[in-house]
Amino acid sequence: MQGSKYTAEQIAEIVKEAYAYKGAIKEVARKYGIATKTIGNWSRRFRDMPVEDIKNYKRLEEENNRLKRLVARQAYDIECLKEVNAKKW
Repeated sequence: MQGSKYTAEQIAEIVKEAYAYKGAIKEVARKYGIATKTIGNWSRRFRDMPVEDIKNYKRLEEENNRLKRLVARQAYDIECLKEVNAKKW
């Protein structure tokens, strides 16, 4: 999964700028080289959040992804060990 090239401060500023007046979303998307859909997603998640909350949210998201990978790796290891133990030597 690719990480965002924008910091929490930049995301908050882009969302604020995009919703400053009607029709600004397309202009802001073009200015920053991002899709209007991305601004919509950011807005849905971060619109009324302070910058510190956005940072915390992103940190928790990264930690959650790391833990999911760890659990997947452990489940794979368990399956491999079960296979090895199931064989009669």
